[in-house]
Amino acid sequence: NMADAVNGIVDIVIPPGHASVQVKTTLNNDAVYEGTETFNLNTAIKGSGVWKAAADVVVTDDESSPVVTSLTPSKTDVTEDDDGDLIWTVALNNASASNTTLQLDINNLSHNGDFKTDTNGTF
Repeated sequence: NMADAVNGIVDIVIPPGHASVQVKTTLNNDAVYEGTETFNLNTAIKGSGVWKAAADVVVTDDESSPVVTSLTPSKTDVTEDDDGDLIWTVALNNASASNTTLQLDINNLSHNGDFKTDTNGTF
């Protein structure tokens, strides 16, 4: 049990009369994109300092990398004296185990406004 690990190392006892043991773990099929991951298990007789490494195991994530699935404004028509915030909700197809950086492009379709002048200029 990795909950009992010290510095990432856990002890497994092979009972007398046995020359092998199977070490098994179950993959978590989560909804988070982690990308492709590589795991390698090493083993040694405790205290020997002689480690044996197994071949790498490559786990291919079954979730796709995050993509924007929708971008929805909270209001589509506002009045300047509303003195409120313009809010958009950005939805992704799934979460990621690492930061997902979005790029924002302000496009003034009617070409009659200035984002920096008409707002506080920040998100």
